[in-house]
Amino acid sequence: MDGVNLRLKLGLKTAPVSQRISKMYPEYNAMERSELRKILELWPHVMRQATDDFVIRFSQDIWKHTGDQNWRPTQRQAQVMRKLATELNHENDDCELIE
Repeated sequence: MDGVNLRLKLGLKTAPVSQRISKMYPEYNAMERSELRKILELWPHVMRQATDDFVIRFSQDIWKHTGDQNWRPTQRQAQVMRKLATELNHENDDCELIE
C-alpha cells in the first residue's frame, strides 16, 4: 500500500496533487508566484485579443486553473503564457499619442 492510500485509510489529510508534484519535482514550477500574478493581471486582455483557436482554448484553460490557489503552470505552460502576454500586450503599445 502506498503512502497516499495509507494516509487516506488512516483519515489523514493529503496535500493537493499540485503541492506534492512541486515538492517532488521543483523544476515543475517554472514560474514564481509574483510573475504568475503579473501575467494573470494581463490575462483578460490576452483572452480578448486571442484569434487563433489554440490560443483561445489555451487562455480559457489557464483562466479556469487560476481558481485553484495551489495551481502553478508547468514549464511548457509558463513558456506559452510568457510569450502570449508579451506579444499580445505589445499590440496595445502601437497606439499613437494625439496632442
